[in-house]
Amino acid sequence: MLPTTVLSRIVLGASALSTITQLWLFFSASAQFRKFYLYIVFLHVLYLFAEVLVYVLVALSIVRTDAQFLDNKLEANTEPWAQYDSIIGYKGIPGSFRNVKYSNSELVYDHVSHINNQGWFSANEFLVNKPNGIKRYAVLGDSFSAGFNIPISWVDAASNQLDSIELYNFALEGIGINNWHLIYFNEILKYDFDGLIIAASNEQYGIPDMDRRLMIMHSEDDATYIGQFNEVPTASTFYSQLANMTKGYALVSNAKMEQLICVYKPSCESEFSWPAPDLYFLSTAITVFKQLGAYFKLEHDLGQYKEALAARFPESKVMERFADYKQKYPYTPLLEEIVKHCNQTGKEVILVTMPDVSGVNDSVLAQRTHNEMQVLANAMQLRYFNGFSCFKRVPAAAVKDYYYQYDLHWNQNGASLFAAHFANWLSAQNNQP
Repeated sequence: MLPTTVLSRIVLGASALSTITQLWLFFSASAQFRKFYLYIVFLHVLYLFAEVLVYVLVALSIVRTDAQFLDNKLEANTEPWAQYDSIIGYKGIPGSFRNVKYSNSELVYDHVSHINNQGWFSANEFLVNKPNGIKRYAVLGDSFSAGFNIPISWVDAASNQLDSIELYNFALEGIGINNWHLIYFNEILKYDFDGLIIAASNEQYGIPDMDRRLMIMHSEDDATYIGQFNEVPTASTFYSQLANMTKGYALVSNAKMEQLICVYKPSCESEFSWPAPDLYFLSTAITVFKQLGAYFKLEHDLGQYKEALAARFPESKVMERFADYKQKYPYTPLLEEIVKHCNQTGKEVILVTMPDVSGVNDSVLAQRTHNEMQVLANAMQLRYFNGFSCFKRVPAAAVKDYYYQYDLHWNQNGASLFAAHFANWLSAQNNQP
């Protein structure tokens, strides 16, 4: 590896040599050089561009050590936790891992997440056969239900508060209706269960769960890769596309995590040591620009989605009928298939609105989401729990105590509050004749 100082000297030397050459060409009386001078100037402009680019890359390599930090944000895990699955897209890797996020020089969360031996975010192992006297619900949801960002998910917390009722958590980070459909028919049906809970969020700054394409996450090398697909790709197709997927959470050994965190702390005295690989500078530069492109691509994709959504169902339009719901969310037939199978096999279905922070802070958005879910619940004859009601008595100024400041998800306080309300509601529902 060339140290930054040596690299800078090489660039400065090349620049000086280029300047001398330009002066010589300018004063040269050679007709041959005059003829090709414009071409040479053009090539020199390209060289100057490359020179500036090198200086930018040198600066980036000093200020940032990985593309993950472009927005002063660190999201890292100590162990691989997600793996491609040829049937359902992806599932968890059994075990525990440290989950860390820093943003704006502040710690957002730092906790240990656990995935059971069946590959799901839960502190409990899943048993195929249901114990006598126990009513079991399977839960489909996204990161709010998986509890990826907190030590104890609301599913486990609620299950611990319920008597003779247990909840099995089949939620995963980032997934929605397409993953749920595959998980229900290929995973949940392996277990004895009495009912299904569909916990859906409609985050203002993301894509609603009911409209999400198939999500696949896979931990490989130094990161967990994230991608959306129309259907589950074959193994060969998936791994051939892996390098083009978005790098999400960085994978960092626990031994190096504190050293890495130090980059983000305002007053950290620990010295950062440069990695050993010879091509570190080049690989960092390439990674930075790939991630910068990925960041703008994600923003662009979300913008395009919002435009397409507004085109098929304008925000000003009030949802009143099930036909309106299906117009806004074209993947609704997948949900209908799940509910139809539950009805045919005598399984109860409960629809739950997850209280995301944008809805808790915006009563208009919360009411619109609530109205949409009521239309869906009424059309499919589902029991319905409005999660926003859990925060009805929380003052606006206190919402920050239940959600992370630099993250869209709730913290443990928010998940625990929701779990307590939902457990009470579910217990009352099951006590009714």
